[in-house]
Amino acid sequence: MSDADTNVSISVLRHTVQLTLKAEASSERRAALVAGLQSLPDEIDTIIGFMCGQDAGLNADNADVVVIADFADELGYATYRDHPHHRDIIERLVLPILERRSAIQFWVSSPG
Repeated sequence: MSDADTNVSISVLRHTVQLTLKAEASSERRAALVAGLQSLPDEIDTIIGFMCGQDAGLNADNADVVVIADFADELGYATYRDHPHHRDIIERLVLPILERRSAIQFWVSSPG
């Protein structure tokens, strides 16, 4: 393998969402939300990397839940964004307990 082969970078489109939930959202609803979000990679094949979790509680005023999902390209992200399973999770589990949402999509390059 040549040096040129080892210096190839791979770009992925990263989607990051921070959710702040209503104070009255029960621990059961919060757990159901995270479980629903964690089901997304099993249902949507354009997700090539996925992390989801609840805040560790180390700082006041943090968001409550984060989702980080990687896609090969914009089409993969759009497929995820519009996928019926994703839309169902949003309608059924996110919106009823959502206080605030912040999201960003950006390109990430890493060594290949």
